[in-house]
Amino acid sequence: MERWLGITDAERRLLAQGLLASLPLGASLGGIETHKAGERSYPVARFQLDGSAFVLVPGGEHSVGYDASRRWSPREHEAASWAMTAAEYDLEDDLAGYIAKSTTRPRQVSAPPLLVAVEAVEYGFERLCGEAAEAFIAQHGRGPVEVRSSAGHLRIRPEAGGVRVERAVSHTHASLLAALAAEGMRLPTSDEWEFLCGAGAQTLFRWGDHTPGHCYPTDRGDWTRHREPNALGLHIAEDPYRYEVVMEPTHRRGGDGGSSICGGAGFFMGWLPLASAFFDQYGSTAPGDGVLQSGFSFARRVLPLG
Repeated sequence: MERWLGITDAERRLLAQGLLASLPLGASLGGIETHKAGERSYPVARFQLDGSAFVLVPGGEHSVGYDASRRWSPREHEAASWAMTAAEYDLEDDLAGYIAKSTTRPRQVSAPPLLVAVEAVEYGFERLCGEAAEAFIAQHGRGPVEVRSSAGHLRIRPEAGGVRVERAVSHTHASLLAALAAEGMRLPTSDEWEFLCGAGAQTLFRWGDHTPGHCYPTDRGDWTRHREPNALGLHIAEDPYRYEVVMEPTHRRGGDGGSSICGGAGFFMGWLPLASAFFDQYGSTAPGDGVLQSGFSFARRVLPLG
């Protein structure tokens, strides 16, 4: 990482071009871009591979975790939101103490150079065609709509030129890893994911220490920092409902399945699962059977280099 940051964009482009020979057939280099989020800013090499955007993340020692001893004070709206949450759920911690319990501690982690998908992809659905799809559209319209019933989990999603009917299929962590391995890919480890999210930022969130007091991350409004690319050019931890699976089958990152929002726990608690170091026993642990829950589980492909 230090070498990458210490050279010019022209030199970075030459290094990135040199990687093409070792990448799968059809990979192409888009260019060198600089991305900024909060206190972090990085020059990023962007690639196209299998129709998807990837960025190069140089290897090395990376800082992850949240320092719970650092000076941090909630803003007035955050303190008010926490007071409501603490009273509703009979919590004894102050907000700083609760954040400490819900995040990982500072540490250094080693990672190889990685080509990382800009977007995480949902797994666990297959396209439904023919009469079954037509009957579902006739009953529910052209969507978007999602139905869970004794017949299974089906949904309609708009796409270019029409709609797509999909049915949830049983998918496990092991089968996902096998499918990625067949492409020469894997998932990031939990530690790698944490760096990919925060890009080394020391703040609670990748954009800073605070959240808006008038909306949840799932609301469409004027506050969009969580939907903007982070300092590595990645779209990551944007929606608490959509957590990402990682190499560890027992871990999930980047959300809590929406439980804080669904439970009406208050605005700040609705945002906390998007903190880069967020990890608690409820929102960050996966079922022991390894089955991925359709509609919630997303996976970010990474290609180790060297």
